[in-house]
Amino acid sequence: MRRSSKTTRSTAIALHRAGDLAAARKQYRTLLARRPNDPDLLGRLAHLALQQNRESEAATLYRRAAAARGDPRVHLRNLNRHLAALIDRSRDGEAQELAAAAMPDWPADTPPTAVERAMLLLLARALLKLGQPGKGARLLEQAVPEPGDDAGLLGLAGRRRLALGDTAAAVPLLERAAVLAPDSPQPLIALGAALTRMGRRHEASAIRDRLVRRFPLHAGRRRDSQMAPILVPNPLPRKIENPEAGLGSLHYRVNFPVQFATDMTDRYRFLSLLETVAEDQHPWQEEGAQLVLNNMVN
Repeated sequence: MRRSSKTTRSTAIALHRAGDLAAARKQYRTLLARRPNDPDLLGRLAHLALQQNRESEAATLYRRAAAARGDPRVHLRNLNRHLAALIDRSRDGEAQELAAAAMPDWPADTPPTAVERAMLLLLARALLKLGQPGKGARLLEQAVPEPGDDAGLLGLAGRRRLALGDTAAAVPLLERAAVLAPDSPQPLIALGAALTRMGRRHEASAIRDRLVRRFPLHAGRRRDSQMAPILVPNPLPRKIENPEAGLGSLHYRVNFPVQFATDMTDRYRFLSLLETVAEDQHPWQEEGAQLVLNNMVN
């Protein structure tokens, strides 16, 4: 019986990963009839329910999974997915309440797998964003006590230092992260904000210039409901103040197209272009923009 159950679980997970949600849902339900308090199954079915836009069902399943406790690694994986879903749907109050609740420690002497390490990074970032930097830091320190040359861990450690008010200690961590991850805007954004807080204006401006030269185009996420791409030339940011800002918030800051890009993202895919793009490059062309909203002249 145990072997058959394991095979069925593996089959359900394989179906889920392959995108056959209806078949995977049926398999998960069959398994849960045998083990109704299995936090792994509950969490996987909750994740599937979100993919099918069954938000109320997913919330109930995540609560059941949390109450069942069990393996802390499974608990943290479910928590990460639940928080990500709430943040993605702008349900910040619920996300903050969930982040403030008690959560388990990472099990001692259990190095995380590559997948678990990536999950912990996402969870720590979410906790930082939700005002719980200490919780995310504790989990990472338990699971990965030595960040080494991991740009994600170094960048997160630097942003945590900023959240805790230790700006001077944040700067070298963020500088190292920016060197190790030149294709990521996040370390530079946080570094620019840190230098701004310290009053190091010239260095902060240099980071801003480096950022806008490196990332002159920002493309919004593709969605099936979008009808057409819209290109928006935007003015350069004056300075960087929020270490948790995304690249999009540096592109869209002033005037009406900012509101359009927020309120109409389900209907249109917005592309932001800064004037720092090289004259001989046209990175927006392949996106097929059908309309231009010039945000350089209000």
